[in-house]
Amino acid sequence: MASGALPPGFSRDGILNLDLCCYRRGFMLDGLSFMKGDEAIVVTKFGMNYREMPNMRDSSAARVKASIDKSLQNLGTDYVDVYLVHWPDRNTPFEETMSALNDIVREGKVRYVAASNYSATRLAEALAVSAREGLTRYVALQPQYNLVERSG
Repeated sequence: MASGALPPGFSRDGILNLDLCCYRRGFMLDGLSFMKGDEAIVVTKFGMNYREMPNMRDSSAARVKASIDKSLQNLGTDYVDVYLVHWPDRNTPFEETMSALNDIVREGKVRYVAASNYSATRLAEALAVSAREGLTRYVALQPQYNLVERSG
């Protein structure tokens, strides 16, 4: 992280998991930080509801770029280590989404990209586009699998 500062009361020992989302207020501090020693790995995602962009599953190029800039500002950092597309967007071609993700990786705003809540079929489609077009590819998947939802 740019500042390297920890919130008061947090330790630099072990692993720390922060989920800082404020969905009801129309903005997002969506960050997951894993701390070990003096190193932080910052993981965040986009695709939830913003008041100005109510389509929750919008992964258009404009949304990718606006969302990373907003996340970087909210998190107070120059880059994030992993940036996830929160939900698959059936209205935006993978070529557009993956190209925009490739741009923000090239710009140094993101180190790696990943997907969340993608089916195996949709993930395979996105990976095929990345391979065919020579674009950055998803390096991880965060499936919807928990105590309530078991079909992930």
